Amino acid sequence: MFPCGGGKKGGNKEQKEGRRLALSKLSEKLKPGIGGSPLPWSRPNKYPSIYARAEAPELPAWIVFDKQVLCFDAYFQETVQEQRYTHLVRKCKIYFYLEDGTVQVVEPKVANSGIPQGTLISRQRIPFPAPRDSDFYDMINFNVNREVELFGRVFKITNCDRFTRVFLNRMGIAVPDPVNSPSDPYSVERDKLADRMLAKHPNNAVDTLRQFLAHDRQVLRFYGYWDDRESLHGLLHNLEIYYYLSDDTMEIKEVIPPNSGRDAGYMFMRRAKLRKTYTSLPQPGWDSRFTVLNVISSGFVKGRYISDPLNCGQERAEYYKDSDLTLGAAINVFGRQVMITDCDPFTKEYFRAKYGLGMFTSPFLSPLPDDFTAAERPLSADQVQHTKPPPPLLPPYNGFGTYEDSAANCKNMIPVPPNRDFTKFIQKDSFRIVNLSNKKGFYDLRIQAFPLNFKAKIFSRPLPNGDNLKARTLLQLLVSCKVLLMSPLYPSRQGLDSHILRFRAEMLGGSPADHSRHFIISYYLSDDTIAVFEQPRANTGTRRFLSGWSLAMSRTKVDSSSLCFHCGPFISRRKIFRPNQDLFGSEAPECYNHEDFYIGNTLELHRFRFRLVDADEYALRYMELNSQEFPKSNIRLILLKLRDVLRSMYKQFVCDYLRTQPRWDQGLISYSNMKEVLRRILCNNITDQEILTLGRHYNAREPSDKHTRAMLRSIVHTELTRYLFKDLDRLQENLRHKDPERKGYLPRGAIYSLCRASLPVDRDLLNAVLDTIDKNEACEYNYNDLLSFLDSKVCPAPAALPINTKYEFSLMAETTDNHVTWVDFTRLLKDLDLESTVTEQSG
Repeated sequence: MFPCGGGKKGGNKEQKEGRRLALSKLSEKLKPGIGGSPLPWSRPNKYPSIYARAEAPELPAWIVFDKQVLCFDAYFQETVQEQRYTHLVRKCKIYFYLEDGTVQVVEPKVANSGIPQGTLISRQRIPFPAPRDSDFYDMINFNVNREVELFGRVFKITNCDRFTRVFLNRMGIAVPDPVNSPSDPYSVERDKLADRMLAKHPNNAVDTLRQFLAHDRQVLRFYGYWDDRESLHGLLHNLEIYYYLSDDTMEIKEVIPPNSGRDAGYMFMRRAKLRKTYTSLPQPGWDSRFTVLNVISSGFVKGRYISDPLNCGQERAEYYKDSDLTLGAAINVFGRQVMITDCDPFTKEYFRAKYGLGMFTSPFLSPLPDDFTAAERPLSADQVQHTKPPPPLLPPYNGFGTYEDSAANCKNMIPVPPNRDFTKFIQKDSFRIVNLSNKKGFYDLRIQAFPLNFKAKIFSRPLPNGDNLKARTLLQLLVSCKVLLMSPLYPSRQGLDSHILRFRAEMLGGSPADHSRHFIISYYLSDDTIAVFEQPRANTGTRRFLSGWSLAMSRTKVDSSSLCFHCGPFISRRKIFRPNQDLFGSEAPECYNHEDFYIGNTLELHRFRFRLVDADEYALRYMELNSQEFPKSNIRLILLKLRDVLRSMYKQFVCDYLRTQPRWDQGLISYSNMKEVLRRILCNNITDQEILTLGRHYNAREPSDKHTRAMLRSIVHTELTRYLFKDLDRLQENLRHKDPERKGYLPRGAIYSLCRASLPVDRDLLNAVLDTIDKNEACEYNYNDLLSFLDSKVCPAPAALPINTKYEFSLMAETTDNHVTWVDFTRLLKDLDLESTVTEQSG
């Protein structure tokens, strides 16, 4: 018996449905024979492809061609009975789904077509017409300019979309050009009927209600001018241009200054729409929306007027819109060129919201110039007349006196002293009111201040001419500032501020002996003067000399080996000019100011070069509190600079520099190591002042307890004994009265108030005592512990030596050591906020 399957083992027939789903749709063309082998007379079951077999993807078709559809434009003709036309041309779209080889035919719906439209053939595999009904339509059966028969209806394909054309071309199938589809007789007749139904007299009304409701009472205001000075007796007219958003009309008013002698009205142009082009005065009815035709009478038919639906000969006028009104633009106002220079805040906000102007700013960069920068405008005759001429050029400085004295002598016929900045003097200098009394409506005042020392009287009216000139100027300034009248008991100085920045410096260059000399440079903020003082050192061969080092001696050549340095005032207090300037020019050279004083900077003072190596606690604290004036002590600017540099190497900074520190587990790094690391990373882009500011801000030094609990108890008992205090029971009663629930704990404020009313101790000493009292989790203090602390009968404390408690426990007694040992880099890394960068770099 002949084996079924052509020599295969077993002749079982596979399931038809499972085999059809398992095979790829693009390769299966005919049904297999018994056992899955093709019939002898059948064609091959796979079409050739432009891709090699080894390069074909192994994924199933429903994954490779998911959501990929070929779209074709087609039409078919349908016969119509008992109509003026014999057929209908119905246009549709054919979709071929590549994932499973299904086909769908959809006809777009047309309004009032009278025929059912939509999906003509639902999505399915469509077989060929008989006798090939065993095969199904495939991708290669659809192409442009080809007819396909789907369930007895012939479709002519005219075009395809871009994806279909590209896909077929890549598969090696040529796609012809699009074919024009014939017109539908019914659609042509409906278009003609729609044209006949149009109104003979079209409605030319424009709907302005929506615009009126949306923009009512919204007016754009611009400022401009009209320059008419070229004509005879012409003027420069200042104008205000109003643009009404509700109806796109404009109104221009002229700003007439008072007492100008002009009697003309302020209305430059009444409210109306403004045309862009102007040739002459318009004729009546030029702005009408209708074109009127005159029909001549004939016989008994009278003449009449009709409107022209085509609007033949109507002139189209262009009007100014809000988009045409920009700063610097020129508008034509009936032949007059009006320039727009500025606008009000509402107009700026309107253009920002509608056109997006004025929003080009960056949070990391400096803001770009605003789009509403006012345009330049010419000066009027009055403005030119009142414009101050530039100051005259002074003669060159001759070397006698100061620059201020020479300039004042050149500007005045009578020599007068130069004016000082008294506002800066009062704000940043210490002056003292010796005597202040009020007698019969005036103040008797005596002031001691550098360099003034005078006694004067303050009246509500101007001072008499016989008073001191400097005193009168200063007192008038004080009264105008309302300093003395608001605070009659003005302090001797402004708190603890001396407004003197002191730096320790070392001399650069010169002989080797100069390198071991120590100098103190004082900078006075009140008048930008500088004083240099040399510190004597033990066993160095130097001695204190009141007259100091003479500048005249510094200009002579002396043998340094036989030179004996005399410590003391090195350079007296004065303004010092910066080097490399023309000292004998017409303009005064620049002096050193507060921006030049920071640790690490080099100053050249009278040909001596000094390097600032340290500063006292007051100078460092003052610069940190006034960081807007001292950028080197601004912690925010320093962190921004450090963040920009470490952004690209933050991981290396943490792993290579911080993890190698000996106290990494405690989150600490020594100040010397931090300074070395920052110098290695930033090189010369960071100064010693900035590094010290970082160290002081993130200082990890814990404040040491200067006074223990036992010592405080001895001091308090000594103070209570001095004042014969015996009312401890009364204090206990008051404390318990504040605690009705008898918890034994009270807030610190309540305990402080009762103790201040009962105990004869200083407030700073009382705060120090409260810091040692036990407290609970709610930060409430145990007043029983306080009572036992104050009770001298329980464990009497030894007597302590009398001390000045007002000074010993105040801020003035705190140590002023600005030395930084350890830095808390965990807080530094938290403020840098670059942890996300580490995550991205680590992947």
